[in-house]
Amino acid sequence: AAISPDGNVLAGGFLEHTILWDLSTGKASRPIPGRAHSVAPSPKGELVATYIDKVVQIWQTATGKKISEFAEDHVWAMVFCPQGKLLATGNYKKTVRLIEAATGKEIHRLAGDGTTKVLAFSHDAKIIAAGSREGAVCVWNVETGKRLRRFDDYQAEAHALAFSHDNKMLATAHADG
Repeated sequence: AAISPDGNVLAGGFLEHTILWDLSTGKASRPIPGRAHSVAPSPKGELVATYIDKVVQIWQTATGKKISEFAEDHVWAMVFCPQGKLLATGNYKKTVRLIEAATGKEIHRLAGDGTTKVLAFSHDAKIIAAGSREGAVCVWNVETGKRLRRFDDYQAEAHALAFSHDNKMLATAHADG
């Protein structure tokens, strides 16, 4: 399950559907077909990405219409950029993909340093960070795909990443505390 960054939409996979809830009313909205193994609402909740059976699909939440899809294997993490135009996916193959949400077109394929468990965009969407099961955290320039930095001081799985509001600092949380 995942909550949209604006705190208004909760999405989760249940039985045969992925259900979206409006958190202001507590009511379930239109179900999305298929039980998602991974789910990511866009920042304002207007889109939701689901990962089901080696396919990522991006849906409009208001209409239930699928707007794009692409093949992907073993997605462990997904996140939309703050503007909702890009979706980042991370998998066990040490790969982070940046995808144009409207078309499903790959913008960049970034080489990570382990099984990607968590992703975060900077607030201006110029930087993407990925934390791995093996503990490394990698940071890339979104526009160029160039790796900016690798932090490997951790021996335990990354659980959370967050950029400061001015995008100058990246906080990490790992299993070893």
